[in-house]
Amino acid sequence: MTIVFISKDACWQKYRNDILAKLSNRYQADVQVLTTGQLQDFVQPNGAVTYFLFKNLLPFFSRISFFPGALWHIIRHRPHAVLALTNVTQLTEYAACLLCKVLNIRFVWWTHGYDHDPSKYVFLSRLKEKYVLLFLKVADGIITFSQAGEKYLISRGIDGRRIRTAPNTLDTERLIALFQHVRKTISPTNFRLKHGISPDTAVFIFTGRLKPEKKLSHAIEALSLLQNQVENVRLIIIGDGENLETLRAAARELEIENHVMFAGAIYDDELLAEWLTLSDAMIVPAYAGLVIVHAFCFGLPVITTYDNTHGPEFEYIKSDFNSLVVEPNDPVALAEAMIRIIKQKNLLANLKSNALYTASTNASISRMITAMSHVLELN
Repeated sequence: MTIVFISKDACWQKYRNDILAKLSNRYQADVQVLTTGQLQDFVQPNGAVTYFLFKNLLPFFSRISFFPGALWHIIRHRPHAVLALTNVTQLTEYAACLLCKVLNIRFVWWTHGYDHDPSKYVFLSRLKEKYVLLFLKVADGIITFSQAGEKYLISRGIDGRRIRTAPNTLDTERLIALFQHVRKTISPTNFRLKHGISPDTAVFIFTGRLKPEKKLSHAIEALSLLQNQVENVRLIIIGDGENLETLRAAARELEIENHVMFAGAIYDDELLAEWLTLSDAMIVPAYAGLVIVHAFCFGLPVITTYDNTHGPEFEYIKSDFNSLVVEPNDPVALAEAMIRIIKQKNLLANLKSNALYTASTNASISRMITAMSHVLELN
């Protein structure tokens, strides 16, 4: 049977490629991804997932897209089911929802449920919500990224029997296996020494796009507060983005540039695995999403904040069980959490163990695709 996934941004979303490949392999389904643009090098099509690239008729708008070739593809191939995201600016998906009703093809929305990017204008937010809810009610099934999304839709009048939560995650099976491989074959001590980090140094790491909303400057300020309390501590920043030079300047101004390492963007999975394996904890002051799962797969607790900007993956976080969560916009609180990681060895060991446990249970990819399969009727 064939499952079609429509998304303007699928050409660069490696994590969705991994999830769909896993879904395809487990249920012997042919997954076809309909997208626009140019397929990125790090997105690897395989026997399980094939990509079809179509022309966007609205390229002059940065956020809006419409590629009718995807609709013609559905008409020609009549898949078992069509899966799509509820981004209101992607017109193709909403046209496909109506088309599938006419053709009697199962249509499933894959969604946050709630509006995770509301307009600052109340009227527009409410209009957007009503528009999305209308199409959600038309669909045959709904997959939400989190329990919060499912509860929100039920509160808005959506029949709960048509909704299934498939907790958003990464290919945890592959990442945990990679962690175990790196841990067995590479000495963290030697890797640290290779990069000028002494074996007794406490290492905190951040991975992701360097955007202002990530508030990584708070982590740098927190690091500066540790200088009189901890002799050896290092912050590794892996990623690139518009905030890079601002963060470099902040480290220089606080005179801790020797304790902050900017490693750049790393797309090599094994090299990134080495960096994660040698670290003690992931630090994400704000806007945490799938990085939580990535950290947990490598046994890293996450230091983050009670912030309403987080993605649905924040549901995996349990403070003092697999992570440490502090008040937002408070570098002092971040520094105190870092001190706990450094000085309380038993706490760190427990956090690491529980982080890995969470990755293999609540955040497992198996749990996610099992839930998706029910809504897509693959069983």
